[in-house]
Amino acid sequence: MAETLPGGAVKIRVAVSEVDAIVRKGSAIDGHAHQNTTSVYTAAQIFPMLPDALSTDLTSLNYGEDRPAIVVEMEIDPDGFVQNANMYTAIVRNHAKLAYNSVGAWLEGDGSMPGPVAAVKGLDANLQTQDRVAQKLKAFRHEHGALDLETIEARPFLPMRKSGIWPWRGEIGQESSSRIL
Repeated sequence: MAETLPGGAVKIRVAVSEVDAIVRKGSAIDGHAHQNTTSVYTAAQIFPMLPDALSTDLTSLNYGEDRPAIVVEMEIDPDGFVQNANMYTAIVRNHAKLAYNSVGAWLEGDGSMPGPVAAVKGLDANLQTQDRVAQKLKAFRHEHGALDLETIEARPFLPMRKSGIWPWRGEIGQESSSRIL
């Protein structure tokens, strides 16, 4: 969420699932997550850090469901400097199910506004504010010496029934939507 404050600053709230509310430290599931360390997303399959019942339901910030979360709240001035930051637990509810590629394409001017964005009053302006702040934060980081590392991204080739091989092109519009995160 983004909230414009007097003087041009913006308050940003980022919520992530509070897995500890469901998974007890030292439990078998905690050990499983410790072994996996992160979820891995490939074109062919997702390898979740947690078992499916947790990663896609109980610890996922699903649309229309109340979920425990950790919220990071930041006030960012018009130049991209973080003035204040706070972290707390909360119960959150997502009001729209969004996809990185469609939101990113829309923010970059390469696609129409996704239906879920249009369906929630004010969400379009909120996402545009988040994108504007993300761009300011990126510029601030670069002005202060941040490195932008180019990495090679694997692009799988998947066999097709009749045409032989189809080169996976990836998703469009992920640059802007990833900046928001």
